[in-house]
Amino acid sequence: MSALTNKTFVYAKRSGAGGTQELRARIFRRDDAEEPQRLLFWVNPVPATEGAFDPGVYGRIASQIMRHGYAMALLETRDSARVEDLSPPAQHLLPDLLDDARAHAPNLPDQFTGPAALAAVEDCASFIRVIAPNHEKLGLTDHFLLGGSGLGAATVLNTLFLADRLGLSLPPIRTGIVLSGGFAFPSFYRPIDTRVLALHGLHDDTVPPRSIRAFAYRARDHAVLLESDEHIPGSARLTRAESLRHAVRRFVRYDRGSTLETLSHRNGEDLKFAPENRICIATCVKNEGPFLLEWIAYNRSIGVTDFIIFSNDCDDGTAEMLDRLVELGLVHHFDNPSEKLGTRQHLGVTVALAPLHKAFRKAKYAIVTDVDEFIQIDTADGTLNGLLAEHGYPDAISLSELLFGFGGVEKYKDKLVTEQFQVSQELDPVDHRARRGVKSIMRVCPGVQAYGNHRPTLKYAHLDKAYWTDGAGNQVSRDFIAQGDRGLDVRGRMADARVNHYTVRSSESMLVKFERGDAVRPGRMRKEYFKHRNGRHLRNDSFLPRIPALRAELDALLADATLKKLHRRAVAAHKAKIKALKNDPEMADIWALIRAELAKPILEDTEDDKPGGQVAAE
Repeated sequence: MSALTNKTFVYAKRSGAGGTQELRARIFRRDDAEEPQRLLFWVNPVPATEGAFDPGVYGRIASQIMRHGYAMALLETRDSARVEDLSPPAQHLLPDLLDDARAHAPNLPDQFTGPAALAAVEDCASFIRVIAPNHEKLGLTDHFLLGGSGLGAATVLNTLFLADRLGLSLPPIRTGIVLSGGFAFPSFYRPIDTRVLALHGLHDDTVPPRSIRAFAYRARDHAVLLESDEHIPGSARLTRAESLRHAVRRFVRYDRGSTLETLSHRNGEDLKFAPENRICIATCVKNEGPFLLEWIAYNRSIGVTDFIIFSNDCDDGTAEMLDRLVELGLVHHFDNPSEKLGTRQHLGVTVALAPLHKAFRKAKYAIVTDVDEFIQIDTADGTLNGLLAEHGYPDAISLSELLFGFGGVEKYKDKLVTEQFQVSQELDPVDHRARRGVKSIMRVCPGVQAYGNHRPTLKYAHLDKAYWTDGAGNQVSRDFIAQGDRGLDVRGRMADARVNHYTVRSSESMLVKFERGDAVRPGRMRKEYFKHRNGRHLRNDSFLPRIPALRAELDALLADATLKKLHRRAVAAHKAKIKALKNDPEMADIWALIRAELAKPILEDTEDDKPGGQVAAE
């Protein structure tokens, strides 16, 4: 077997549409090595054509890694294959893999997801199974690494997670090296002992970084992802200025157990991130007692760690609930000084003061939302940290609003708002309804001039550097960033996340809100308010899968007897307020208008909302 080192040899022959393809390999090993060496298998998919075996840049990687006492095996795998070229287990598994890829990695190249992906796994496993049993004869240890770039990098991940599903038993792979790779099959992920180091370009259009970000987030301590806006696709070097020697040394350090942190190298700055970031949410409330715990419970379930809440002269027990939550160590509560400051801009004061609090300053990200707003995340694991990871930890994510309406609910009930109301605006609106407001997840950093209710304002020097995405992971325009826009055309911007806004709730609760007033713009609560916020275009139960996690957090809160009692008092106060307002002659006209709006049909049930139809602007 030692005759195989430092020369090219054929390790397998595969039949395909183009005839028989010889798959070659070469093991690079120092002849003067006195100790057995660790072996890095490097996957190099090649077209099914004749040609010289040229190690190219991988030969230079081999020369560098041999300086550290490693050997490297460069192996060819097929880069194309037909279904009939695959083994029966691979043919059986392929449909499930394609379904998974279509659902979770639609932007990856076809070679990453189709028959070629499984053919490469079969070839890679075949070579490893030839070499591993003979490692001692080759002067190798049984400590194996598996690496690749592009399609080869995808093969690394596919081999780690699919080989056993294909009936291909492999020796333990201690470390994976993934350069510009993607993982198209997240449903087939499972915890493994292999540690994976991945490098990727922030703006790689050929292999978009989302799937490798999702993998790294899920693998947690078993993966490190290094991204850079200077990374050349497939390169071992993170930046153009980095030497290959330094890049290969990083491989070696990681394989030998050194701790590296996930980071994003942008504009010459290294930003380091953890799988679990501190995320702070700030809001102001007035008489939100019946709804407060649901909102806190849900935000806790998606990863919010800190709450800064200002209360505005509440008379339903909301302030007392918040004080109890302070005693439990769950929130920071303050009386809103807006009235003392001579202003009714309650939320404006909140937004000005919250960033001064240490919980806000110590957070990695911050959000300003109202208690009737719920961030729905439809990607990763449904958490804010998962969303941030898939988007590459941007400076901000601006999420578009989706209004939920009365949905025919007149009576207030002490039930989950997010479960009761399942009628919303359309997801793909016509032109004149396409622009909607945003709420933003904002990175807490020196580049922010001011944090706002809808979005941050960046310092001038940071405008051109900003990495700022929408709810589908698209980079927003510079005009949006620079001009302070508070809304976006929602079309194509809600695939990953959005803000569900339950402004009106039940018609009885809307009556209470109308009497209470608006915390953002005090003069806004006019007769048209609920008409424009009654989303009634389609039935929408997409939030329901999130209810179990919400309930678990809510049950934990209500396990506190004092908090449970205070919640019941707030519910009773809300019901008493409803009764009083319905009996108040001065509110009769408003109540009639609210009920008239309540009676309007859901538009998807009418002729007006059939495909091609135009629903009149409201």
